[in-house]
Amino acid sequence: MHKTNSSKRIEKARKVLGITKSATEQEVKRIYKALAKKWHPDTNKTKEAKNKIREINHSFQLIMKEQFNKIDPWEDYNTWWWKQYGNDPIWGNYISEEDKTAIAHKKSLKKYLESCQSEFWTKVFEKEVDYILRELSGCKNVLTVGCGPAFVERGLLENGFNVTGLDVSKEAFEGAPDSLRKKVGSAEDMHSKDVDLKDASFDAAIYVASLQFIDNYEQALQETARVLKPEGRLLVMLLNPGSEFVKDRLQDNPDSYMQKMKHEKVEDIPRIEAAIRQYFNHIKTEYYLGIKGQEVFETQDPALAALYIIQGDKK
Repeated sequence: MHKTNSSKRIEKARKVLGITKSATEQEVKRIYKALAKKWHPDTNKTKEAKNKIREINHSFQLIMKEQFNKIDPWEDYNTWWWKQYGNDPIWGNYISEEDKTAIAHKKSLKKYLESCQSEFWTKVFEKEVDYILRELSGCKNVLTVGCGPAFVERGLLENGFNVTGLDVSKEAFEGAPDSLRKKVGSAEDMHSKDVDLKDASFDAAIYVASLQFIDNYEQALQETARVLKPEGRLLVMLLNPGSEFVKDRLQDNPDSYMQKMKHEKVEDIPRIEAAIRQYFNHIKTEYYLGIKGQEVFETQDPALAALYIIQGDKK
């Protein structure tokens, strides 16, 4: 039986890398790294180096895809390069401080995304979606500010809302639904060229545990009012600093994303509420979403409710 073109290409790729069919993923990566260093034009000045490194890269990519189902074998490329060559006399400065910060951010985001898919957080998101669906009845076009990976927004989309997500981080949209209209930029500057949200273009705007992470929340609220239609609705879910759930993560959990809050104190809540009242009428507030350990339940007890919710209509 004749070999297929695909099997021929894979066989040729193995020859280029000098590996056997039984080579493990880790062995392939180790061999590739050694070859990449040997033939990289930065260190190898021979005429054949340029073509050789291309052949090695192509072979590595093909093997990783066909044999190990790694569609993007260059994922975390900078990370392993730094580990391999960080103290190398030639490539020791390959990663800048900016790159290292970006890598650390990517790792943190990946860890956060993984945690959000746990059974516990799934229950939390479902409760938040149920609340928003109930309160935004009659609205169609919704802006969600600081939406991140859009777990809550997915539920809104599935229930027929047109949703625009705004987040300062492009990476935060990884895994977000394709049907989400994505905007990367600052909540304080929604009229910037990159974001370009028009006046009076939304029926409602929501902040799901995001407003406290924004430096100038007053400016963000002013911008939110601008993009809402007359009497457009605002729904802000604040993390309740007085609850056992939030206090635990602020005091005893250094890895919690809540550590990045800009306005995490109990006394910040009335200040935020006062800022909301500048632009919105018919204010309604309530405590919501009891959390104790892994248990999620209905309560309005300030000591147990993880959220303090503020609603209003545009003035």
